[in-house]
Amino acid sequence: MEPLSVLFDHKCNMLLQEREILFAGLINKNGKIISGGFKPGINLIGEFEREMVFMEHVLMATMNKDFDGCLGRILYTVSKREKVIMINFSIGSFLFLVAVDPMENVDKEVTKIQKSLDNLAFCV
Repeated sequence: MEPLSVLFDHKCNMLLQEREILFAGLINKNGKIISGGFKPGINLIGEFEREMVFMEHVLMATMNKDFDGCLGRILYTVSKREKVIMINFSIGSFLFLVAVDPMENVDKEVTKIQKSLDNLAFCV
């Protein structure tokens, strides 16, 4: 079996081929990126701010798990900002984070990303 980072690098690279995808990456519980990255030529924020954003999304996902018993597991979360849409999926102890052009249809993008992740759920 391939290492997790190799499997997700492949998925991230496939998603980054899409015009509207700006970032696709697997983030660990410490907010560090372990696979994927930004589309070449895209630099939305600096390195320090990037780590802060990753950690913010990890913390939100971790805190939201407190309600899984009564409300059910979160399938994904979306943060729509003026300049980017951030979509994240909890995968085991990791977070799969995707940044999308803000003019795109969120539901369409979520469906596309979910389909690309379907066969990886068993890997983590």
